[in-house]
Amino acid sequence: MQTESRINGANWDTINIKVLEGLPVYSLPPTYKLQRDSGNGCAGDPPGFPSYFTRSVYTSYGNAPTRGYSLVIVFNSVCYDIESANWSGASYEEHRAKINALMRRLWSPLPLDHPRTQAWIADKYQHLNHCYLDPALGKRYRWDKLLIYPVPDYKLRVFVDDKRFSHEWREKEKALINIENAEIQQAAAKIAVMDNHAATVSIREYYPEFTPTPGQVAGDVPGSGNWWETRATRPTPATCPGQYGHAHPVNGTWCQFCGYHVKQKAI
Repeated sequence: MQTESRINGANWDTINIKVLEGLPVYSLPPTYKLQRDSGNGCAGDPPGFPSYFTRSVYTSYGNAPTRGYSLVIVFNSVCYDIESANWSGASYEEHRAKINALMRRLWSPLPLDHPRTQAWIADKYQHLNHCYLDPALGKRYRWDKLLIYPVPDYKLRVFVDDKRFSHEWREKEKALINIENAEIQQAAAKIAVMDNHAATVSIREYYPEFTPTPGQVAGDVPGSGNWWETRATRPTPATCPGQYGHAHPVNGTWCQFCGYHVKQKAI
């Protein structure tokens, strides 16, 4: 049964309410304000992850408080503290690790075969299309070292002909460049396997049992907007509320929320 309490139409079935209600209650000072819309650092997170429900706390000047609370979750008009004050002495890494661990405890994952989960998976492969991670680099900084495959032309050497040089030298240079480019392609091909796809790696952080299909990796599974982030079901064009203060269709000819495209006859 779907949870009755909602914010802006969001479904709360993926939030562990018992864990949430066990958090400290935050009393918002009169001069502080809450972020109007929910969601902080949530891009790419799985459906219904707590990051989609967080709100920032701001001073009357619009900036976040330097002490105390930064992120909260509002449920049934109660403000629950995410960044507890007793973490203030922790290092940034320790602080983020504790918040991430709390987010996991707050999350009640949907099944892997759930329509929302499958819509998220399709979105992941389309967003990270042709992106792979070299496992030899380890987890640290690996997102800064994305491999694009097939290897784009700008990553390969190009022979620039110049008739001022001898024919023999030019032919030799062409051959060396072809060899070097072949080595680059071969090395990339060894990395560009399904298990190393950036989307596969990201999805398995939440669903370790996930096994991708070739169609998913190729991005052949069509996306359907980003309704799956907080909604229980995909809205129709007639019921779509739009997003970010814009009415449906959000982008004029298509809607990033419900996935509608003008050229489509049916959804």
